[in-house]
Amino acid sequence: MSDRLVTVAVFQTPVEATLARNLLDDAGIRSFLQDAEAAGMAWHMAGAYGGVKLQVAEADVDRAVSILEGVGGPESSVTEEGAAENPPPEPEFLTETETGGVDALERVLTQREKLADKAFRGAVFGMIFCPLQIWVFWLLLKVFLSNESLSDVKRWKAIFAAVFNLPYVIGIVWWLKMLAMGI
Repeated sequence: MSDRLVTVAVFQTPVEATLARNLLDDAGIRSFLQDAEAAGMAWHMAGAYGGVKLQVAEADVDRAVSILEGVGGPESSVTEEGAAENPPPEPEFLTETETGGVDALERVLTQREKLADKAFRGAVFGMIFCPLQIWVFWLLLKVFLSNESLSDVKRWKAIFAAVFNLPYVIGIVWWLKMLAMGI
């Protein structure tokens, strides 16, 4: 039996994820929440790390997905005309394909793509906290020197990060040069 965990659903709030986890626990499926604490403490940044992920063991994926799909999410409020007001967003369910991999909703990222994502998020947050740009520069070097594949979306994220990062790095180098010259 494999100890590998598979993400079966992604939620925007820890409350939604906990409700889904309780459904799986009631069915006897052991499940785990990834990033629930971070989303609870820094709710405004939940999208930056992909929301709260509900994970189960590889052997329980089919049962968990069928249970979660059977629920269909919380009820939406209905107006007098019968039209739904602000229907809740459906969680993204992930299923495995016949080849053992996951479908297009979540494919396995290469190390280069993971670094490009980190560099993008770091460059955006580095606009507030400038020393973070040094780490972003290091990540960008690793991304651009890697030989692994890089999807178009991740390539654009890396380019965006570089565009934001390079002025900061040039400014830091210029500042260090001025310090060394004693100006």
